[in-house]
Amino acid sequence: MKIKLPNIEIIKKHPRSMIVIFIIFCAIMAWLVETTNRTNEKLAESEAPEAIDTFIPRGFVLVPIEVQNLASLDSIVGQFGVVDLYAEDKTLPVGRGLKLVRSPRDPSQFAVMVSESDSRTIVKHGQKPFHVTVQNPNQVKSEVQTKTQSTKIIWEN
Repeated sequence: MKIKLPNIEIIKKHPRSMIVIFIIFCAIMAWLVETTNRTNEKLAESEAPEAIDTFIPRGFVLVPIEVQNLASLDSIVGQFGVVDLYAEDKTLPVGRGLKLVRSPRDPSQFAVMVSESDSRTIVKHGQKPFHVTVQNPNQVKSEVQTKTQSTKIIWEN
């Protein structure tokens, strides 16, 4: 098999050297492409979001909520935030200073982090969308409003 080389002066003088240089050049390019692909795969793995349930502290739960003012909230809050929750028919907040978490898989879905004992109150009010107001995370203490039934005591003699 005879290879016809281009009509260049250096190739005419050293044809075998040029073939060796070309083979080395191709090997280096193949190595660079493979290294770049491995680096990109490692970066993609490291950027993949972790499961959100790994961030929940002991004794707390994430309660998914439906947000009434989603468009406004979406432009203000990033992945996390501190909010007050207002039920549609209430003037007082259902919860104050609650940690809000945006779903990594569906950015239009939110959940609030509350203690296990307070989750029942949020779920009970969560049948309708909540109106959410954003708070300063450094100034607000987390609390959920629980209804206390007034007890009437009648003393008889």
